[in-house]
Amino acid sequence: MTRTPSAIRTRSNRGVAISERDLNRLRLLGRWHSLTAEHIARSEQPPALWSPGHRDALAPEARAEFTRAVEAAKRRLRTLKSIEDDPGIGLGPLLGTALAPNGSTAYFATRIGARTAGLPWNLRNTINPNVCQHAWMAADIGMALESAGYRVLSEREIATGIDRHGDEITAQLESEHNANGRTTGKRPDVAVLHTNGRDYIAIEAERDTDRAISVYEQKLSAYASNPAIRAVWYICASDTTAKRVGQGAQKAFGGPGSFPLRITTIPSVNGHHFLDMNALPKKFALDLSALSDIDPDFADDGLTA
Repeated sequence: MTRTPSAIRTRSNRGVAISERDLNRLRLLGRWHSLTAEHIARSEQPPALWSPGHRDALAPEARAEFTRAVEAAKRRLRTLKSIEDDPGIGLGPLLGTALAPNGSTAYFATRIGARTAGLPWNLRNTINPNVCQHAWMAADIGMALESAGYRVLSEREIATGIDRHGDEITAQLESEHNANGRTTGKRPDVAVLHTNGRDYIAIEAERDTDRAISVYEQKLSAYASNPAIRAVWYICASDTTAKRVGQGAQKAFGGPGSFPLRITTIPSVNGHHFLDMNALPKKFALDLSALSDIDPDFADDGLTA
């Protein structure tokens, strides 16, 4: 049985009941490194309240309702952060916060928070806030794909080889790059698994605008050598970044060739990189349809070249 914390810092020092929603939020935080309150609200509220691709989300009523949901999430997350630390039984706090470079608050599951939520990873009680925005972009992409029915692996699951249920991942998630007698491993930020559990789409969430071209060259060369990779998606935050990825591909492959590399740009809008599952570029949609029998029901007029 999972033991849940029972005391928080309030004037009366009464206990607080940990709900299933609290546990689900901790699971999200632990899985995706960290998230904002807006991420939490988007995971729980219908797209009609927040999705840029949904007409109703533009209505003042929808925006107001979503704002209320975000504020409610913030209040509850503050409560979870205030769980008393009891050295006698090793409880609390369930989550921590950090200030990201863009000024947003990052919420993350602590070690006891992860344990309380039944996560299989031994998390740290601090995070590096400088990687939050990258982690959030990866979460935006992964959560959108997962909402469409695909089996998605987060960066933490990829790095540990253990999924959120505690099961070992059998896919070959590390690709080798050999140069000058040295071998280095390359892993994606997000992966979408085939139903066979072995093959996958490797996804890179790329925000840097000045990363060396050779980095992209090496990673793409490594991915091309991994037979488990069905396609590679580079989802970039800017056209500048997308162009640099393309230059790396040119160095790696010497031309377009047959390697299934997809490059697209999804800029941040209010801190959110929105992957519209109803208007994916055609090759992206075909990559997904080849993973399993899942039919995302992409309309012909919703696909772009």
